Amino acid sequence: MGPTMIQWSRFVMGISLFLALPSILFCQDAEFEKWLQQEDGKIKQFKEERDREFTEFLKREWKQIELLQGDSPIEKPKPVEAPVYEGPAPVRPPSEIKPVISVKPITKTEPMPETKPAGPKTFSHDAEIKYFDVPLRFGYNDIPAIDLHGSITKEQFSRAWDALSGWDYKPVLEQMSHERDRRHLNDWGFVLLVYQTGKSIYAGSSNEAALLTWFILSKAGYEVKIGYNEKVVLLLFPAENRLYSVQYFMVKDDARRFYAPQVDRTVASPSTLYTFNGKYPGADRPLQFEIRWIPTLLDEKVTKEFSFDYGGQTYHVKSLLSKDAIRFFEYYPQTNYEVYFNAPFSQEAVQSLLPQLSEIIKGKSETEAVNIILRFVQTAFQYKTDPEQFGREKSFFPDETLFYPYSDCEDRAILFSYLVHNLINYEVVGLQYPEHVATAVRFQGNVAGDAVDVHGTKYLVCDPTYINADIGMCMTRFKNTKPTIIRINSR
Repeated sequence: MGPTMIQWSRFVMGISLFLALPSILFCQDAEFEKWLQQEDGKIKQFKEERDREFTEFLKREWKQIELLQGDSPIEKPKPVEAPVYEGPAPVRPPSEIKPVISVKPITKTEPMPETKPAGPKTFSHDAEIKYFDVPLRFGYNDIPAIDLHGSITKEQFSRAWDALSGWDYKPVLEQMSHERDRRHLNDWGFVLLVYQTGKSIYAGSSNEAALLTWFILSKAGYEVKIGYNEKVVLLLFPAENRLYSVQYFMVKDDARRFYAPQVDRTVASPSTLYTFNGKYPGADRPLQFEIRWIPTLLDEKVTKEFSFDYGGQTYHVKSLLSKDAIRFFEYYPQTNYEVYFNAPFSQEAVQSLLPQLSEIIKGKSETEAVNIILRFVQTAFQYKTDPEQFGREKSFFPDETLFYPYSDCEDRAILFSYLVHNLINYEVVGLQYPEHVATAVRFQGNVAGDAVDVHGTKYLVCDPTYINADIGMCMTRFKNTKPTIIRINSR
């Protein structure tokens, strides 16, 4: 039996629909493209209106402010010499000697994110910079000329923003963002990268570089202000962290501090500036100074050797260090101690030093293992305050304590806390006194000695600056002083 009329009709309709499908899809694609163009146009119009409004805002909303001097993290001068404990070693009763500790396996630091290579593009100009001695190049197309020489006025900033708003800034921002991710830079590292690029684009002018950095960072979503006097232009940032020894000002009805960290050490900060209240719409991100990864720069390494005595035996250890870390941290803005206590070792130090110390403490009780780590930090390094060594206050990240010939109390506390956590996985807190920084460790057993209470939990004082003092020994001068507790995250 052949097909019925209805079946033939359905077959013909199907063929017709199939033949017409390309035209239908073409119409749909054309409509979709038209819609996309309309949406892109709306977005472009919105951005243009936002820039026009901000340009108008910059013509009028400026006021003079006074930059205040930044605080010091230590209220009083640190001891010029490290005190030495000269009494007898404490005798631990058998009840305090816990079973052999479980040495934590040595693992790599948190894996760094992978980045995709940037595709090749052609630009009319190249900005060539030396970023911590690393040669970098960023392409860009014609950029408006900006002249901030001579006597600077507020009108120049509104004109500059208006001119830069018409510039195709996205390609150079994309290249810098890619380099930031590829080299594992944090916010501060990115600020320096943008500034150095701006300085190359504007032939070494610090004022034009600061202005371009303000523009680029605002477009990237960072909250940043610009300040100026007759000669100098500075960048002003709110930060997630407290900065020390850095000038700042505060806006009325805003509890935050706006800091003026030195992005260029050749530029002196004035005492007064003109700046504006408010911010570029959508630029809400404050700077963060936390360190999650050691930046990847030239991949240079250096070896350091250390020795210390414990229990009548002399130990020798070597550590491979990243010169990249030393370069990047040399003039890092001094920030709150939590940033240093929670910072990582370079992978070079993790893979070289930790296995040697792990072998030394293997098979030891918890008290002896921590004492060995304590003695290493107390005696393998010479003591000197920051003003003596650098002429300024400078807290060390862990790699720096291993690299520099001298260290002081907070540097040793930071290194000790890192080693205890990463060798035996014990909880550690920092102890901040008015002129000193130490640590305290939470033991498994009920170990006797000087201790602090942290939310109902006992932590024994371990002072990496009190030479030859064992766990549970607090310096006499601090026995009746209640310290501020510095909380340390698991690393």
